[in-house]
Amino acid sequence: MSDDTAGGLEKYHDPAGQLLAMVVRRDFRGGKYNFFTPDDFPLQMGTSFYMSGERITPHIHIPQPRQVDLVNEYVYVKSGRLELTLYTKERVSVTTITLETGDSLLLTGGGHGFKVLEECQLIEVKQGPYLGMDDKVKFE
Repeated sequence: MSDDTAGGLEKYHDPAGQLLAMVVRRDFRGGKYNFFTPDDFPLQMGTSFYMSGERITPHIHIPQPRQVDLVNEYVYVKSGRLELTLYTKERVSVTTITLETGDSLLLTGGGHGFKVLEECQLIEVKQGPYLGMDDKVKFE
């Protein structure tokens, strides 16, 4: 169970209080701009609502040096259903969550594993460059 729920936003922590994941359910409703992550997170996640005809001002992002020590991962469930298990960094299971079509997930710490319940298509985003199997440690 989420230890913090607010209108379709769920936050999951380990017993020490470290944030492991944030889930934005497909039915989330909020204000115009909703950023869920603190400014210092290596991957920012938010959602905004726009009316027809509104315009987002064209812009570019200025290259800035950044150091990222922990890879965060964003997953969008485009279709299907799966079960997510969250783990502490010591590989102890914390909770299991069901994700469905339209749900979004930001993994911010600890470990994770998935079990596909219904055929899925996932869209994933994480920091690069990808270092192959040197980027992760698998466990059961």
